[in-house]
Amino acid sequence: MTTSTMQRRFLPNEIRQVEAVKRTDGDAEKLAGIKGTAAVFYNEADPDGTQYRLWRDTWERIMPGAFDDALARPDDVRALQNHDPRLLLGRSSAGTLTLSVDGAGLNYDIDTPDNTAGRDTVVSLERGDMTGSSFAFIAQRAAWVEETDGDGETVYFRQIEAVELFDVGPVTYPAYAGTDSGVRGTRSAGIFATESRAAEAEIATVKAELGEFLRTNYYEPEAKRRARELALVNLAV
Repeated sequence: MTTSTMQRRFLPNEIRQVEAVKRTDGDAEKLAGIKGTAAVFYNEADPDGTQYRLWRDTWERIMPGAFDDALARPDDVRALQNHDPRLLLGRSSAGTLTLSVDGAGLNYDIDTPDNTAGRDTVVSLERGDMTGSSFAFIAQRAAWVEETDGDGETVYFRQIEAVELFDVGPVTYPAYAGTDSGVRGTRSAGIFATESRAAEAEIATVKAELGEFLRTNYYEPEAKRRARELALVNLAV
């Protein structure tokens, strides 16, 4: 099922370490670049670090290959700090943002602009004040999977298989456990919390409204999947 609502996922630096890469152009005065991992693919060996909890019994997984179409078209992706278009750091069509995929996930490399936004972002990364990354997308293809956990409870997984990609970049408050953001260059490498609490409150409201529906249709998995998809679209989580 596809949606037309842009969604964001915020990912911290706990698994893949920040990498400091010195410039090869010999320009010691040039502002350090920014390099990070915007998204991690689901890894069955590390589910806690590679899937996103939407609510108590529902998780989301970014599946390997999810960004292939976005990079092949290619989508015109922006590099932003905290998803703020006023803090523009690069753009793929301008050659100032390079995107790539490896076995772990989606990586980005920014040729940082020598302006206030660029300098401030680099300083925050070098100081360790900002360590997470994020990406904004529309799910073009997703599948719902039901599994049973160790307690015998049914758990739902939204598996993202293809996306339209809008922006990537470093963020202050991340949420996944698998990504990183750092600086590369001649110097050493180094909103979400409030939004998360608000989203949890909205999700609780939606689940309450859907409660009677889900109880009435408890033995109809397709109805439950559609209800959850509707909640995702309405909340743009």
